[in-house]
Amino acid sequence: MRYVGPRQIVIDGNPAPVPFWEPDRAFEGLTVYIIGGGPSHAAIDLDAMRGERFIAVNSGCRKVRPIATEADMIYFHDNSWNENRPQLAADWPGPVVTPNRNTKARLGDAVRRLDIFKLTGAMHAMPDHVQASSGHSAACLAAIMGAARVVLIGFEARLIDGRSHGHDDYTQHDVPAFDGRYIPGWRGLVPAFERMGVDLLNATPDSAIDFLPWAYDEMERLLTCRR
Repeated sequence: MRYVGPRQIVIDGNPAPVPFWEPDRAFEGLTVYIIGGGPSHAAIDLDAMRGERFIAVNSGCRKVRPIATEADMIYFHDNSWNENRPQLAADWPGPVVTPNRNTKARLGDAVRRLDIFKLTGAMHAMPDHVQASSGHSAACLAAIMGAARVVLIGFEARLIDGRSHGHDDYTQHDVPAFDGRYIPGWRGLVPAFERMGVDLLNATPDSAIDFLPWAYDEMERLLTCRR
């Protein structure tokens, strides 16, 4: 693989364009749920979620795949995540979005490449906040696409009973990243969402992101059990 400028990669001698996708306003005025992979991810009630708009982050897509529609999105930063689990994105019914140029070069029209720097600029926020994780970027993307409310599910940002995730795809080995990057990222995004007039809410039980307004109604409705 060889890079040729910002919009093209050469793979085995063949040019592979990596153009950017321009986000639309498909979420105008809607509540959009960001589906993370934290421990409460396993308790999502699919019947209650059916018909809601959501962006599934990385392997958070596993639980909600049975109810995903062409209007629901999967989002990820890392090419390695996709290479190791290609089928998760391959059979996703809605848009597959990533800022990763390698993924775009490999998969072509099967994915949409987001300009992460343009997203950061549109949020008028620090790169360390917008890009702190795939979940942070996905929430910002929902806001840019017109969402009125962005609700986090599966974002504990800490260990629960020794588990960092509600699926078995991977674990958070760098636990200090919760306090060092993830939580400061959400805290730094609060003013950006306020400026945009977008409500950023948390519906994750036992979440360490305790400075966001709690969406208790969504928590009760969308999770099959409470701790």
